[in-house]
Amino acid sequence: DEKNAPKYSWKCCTWWKNAYVIYKWSLRDWSSDGKLERDQCYKPILDEIDQIFGHLNTAQRSNTNILVPGAGLGRLAFDIASQGYVCQGNEFSLFMLIASNYVLNRCKSINCCTIYPWIHQYTNNLAIDDQIKPVTFPDIDPLEMPKDANFSMIAGDFLEGKKRC
Repeated sequence: DEKNAPKYSWKCCTWWKNAYVIYKWSLRDWSSDGKLERDQCYKPILDEIDQIFGHLNTAQRSNTNILVPGAGLGRLAFDIASQGYVCQGNEFSLFMLIASNYVLNRCKSINCCTIYPWIHQYTNNLAIDDQIKPVTFPDIDPLEMPKDANFSMIAGDFLEGKKRC
């Protein structure tokens, strides 16, 4: 009976879908297992930044602002800031911001966390063991960012972030 169905049931599904996305982004952005996909996504951007600004010295880079809209878990913005640029990741999703905060501020060593990102995926597995394969992250220690790096993550709409950067 539709009248007696819980009103929150659709929200539960949305929360689970967000959790799946966080698992997959953790794999791509912060694990060695995701390096190939991360390189395919982020390397062209990093190469373009290097082509445009690579000639700048350290002082000039520290005065170059780069905004990363849709920053997700913050890996691209982290890598850009690690190269000496002022970089601000901008993310709208609260789920992504919570997860990025955890990785960037709470993970205190390499591969200190383990997730099972495929546990709920019953298709596209070559073997049963693929579904229960653990993935450790982060593949680098986020706390080892250079001390003089200027990196931040902000919540909200891209256009708002653009005004602040």
